[in-house]
Amino acid sequence: MSSFLKKTHIAPLEKLTIFFYALLLLSGTIIPSDGGHGLLNPKSLTFILSSATIPLYLLSLGRLKSSTLFYLFATVMTLLFLSLHLLISTVTEVTTLSGSLDQLKLFVITLFFLLYTLILYEEGTLTFRRFVTLFAYGNFTYIC
Repeated sequence: MSSFLKKTHIAPLEKLTIFFYALLLLSGTIIPSDGGHGLLNPKSLTFILSSATIPLYLLSLGRLKSSTLFYLFATVMTLLFLSLHLLISTVTEVTTLSGSLDQLKLFVITLFFLLYTLILYEEGTLTFRRFVTLFAYGNFTYIC
């Protein structure tokens, strides 16, 4: 894992962001997707940690690319859409509230992981090689 963090002048917050993103990627490939495990499972916890460090890291940069702003806007719009989806499913009583929340959690983790990947790639923090290597490690661990 240390080879992923080697860079000439990498900031501690950037290291932490990459580390939690790597944990999110690995937990996403290792742990099955099931919404019924609550917030205190490894997949949810790594998502929460990534969701905390990525915005802090972006704020610490002091500047954002226009594409990153677009992805942040897409993230907010996705959250609004999924909240509306939760509201509609709760009002129409299609499923139970806990079932709707579990589905919301799965949608949020899946979509936000994609948006986090795009944001970190656009800011130059995540390289294609690093992503593929982490993905391969996660799948190798899952196979074992």
